[in-house]
Amino acid sequence: MINKKGENNPNWKGGTKYINYNCDLCGKHKKGLRWNYLNSKNHFCSRKCQGEWYGKKHIGENNPNFKNRTVKYCCDYCGKECSSQITEYQKYEFHFCSRLCDNNHRIEHKRFSLENNGMWKGGKSFEPYTVEWNEELRVKIRERDNFICAICNNKGKDVHHIDYDKSNCDENNLIILCKKCHSMTNHNRDKWQSYFKENIVWEQ
Repeated sequence: MINKKGENNPNWKGGTKYINYNCDLCGKHKKGLRWNYLNSKNHFCSRKCQGEWYGKKHIGENNPNFKNRTVKYCCDYCGKECSSQITEYQKYEFHFCSRLCDNNHRIEHKRFSLENNGMWKGGKSFEPYTVEWNEELRVKIRERDNFICAICNNKGKDVHHIDYDKSNCDENNLIILCKKCHSMTNHNRDKWQSYFKENIVWEQ
């Protein structure tokens, strides 16, 4: 058997186990294993220097997980130059320097009012209630449903029209909801109408 030593050994690394180098942070002279040196891109004299170097190297935009970059913009109402985190900036169509500018722009441009509102349903909320819609009817529905919300089963006392038609005060079209669930049903009305029709079963 041939004993492969020195340069004949496939693991030969130049014949020196240790190597001298300078710390990449403080410049201190250090002696370390050649194998570790050759397999590392950066070299340090201590864990402290290593930690400080990586900390400085990965601050802000240099950090691969950095998300809070800022973007400069002009207020859409007064024109004042401002800055904001880019993630916050991308959430909105309009951008302002203050709540006052936001409110003034909202009023002047009628944002989120009537047909400009994404929840606009043709003015149903302005339709008047009928004479049948009275406190006596509401008390009757609350007592019938034991003040239990039809969605979450918590206590509730808001009387809700299943078909969202204020003129339809048939008792089978009325249910009890808590305030939280009642507010929730103002969104995706078609979905909630189907939900109530499928899940509300009245005793004959």
